[in-house]
Amino acid sequence: MHLRVVLLFVAVVIPASAAAQGASSDAFFHLHQAVGHLEAVANGRCSTAQLRAAEHLLEAQAFLADAPAELVALAVELEAIAAADAVPDTVMMQGLRMRVHDVGEFLGLHHDAAWIEEFFSC
Repeated sequence: MHLRVVLLFVAVVIPASAAAQGASSDAFFHLHQAVGHLEAVANGRCSTAQLRAAEHLLEAQAFLADAPAELVALAVELEAIAAADAVPDTVMMQGLRMRVHDVGEFLGLHHDAAWIEEFFSC
């Protein structure tokens, strides 16, 4: 009987955890990209950065239902900044970028240095 319970636990919980981890990774990627593009807006580096940030935030929405609260909170904050008419403050965006990285590290999410190329090549 105990073996059946353990196997059922592995069959049900492990895939759900893997799916949640995948959703978190995808949400983290899009939030990382959005904050990078919003930082580009703050620095006046790219004329399409605001649009690209909005696109990444929209993409992140597909994964936030299964993501941890820390990622959802970052998404809400980034969406408010992206929706504002004012250009975001550079120092604020640098701090937010660091928080995105800290949350990713805390959650054990992979960060790829190649992601940075997207918003620096804009």
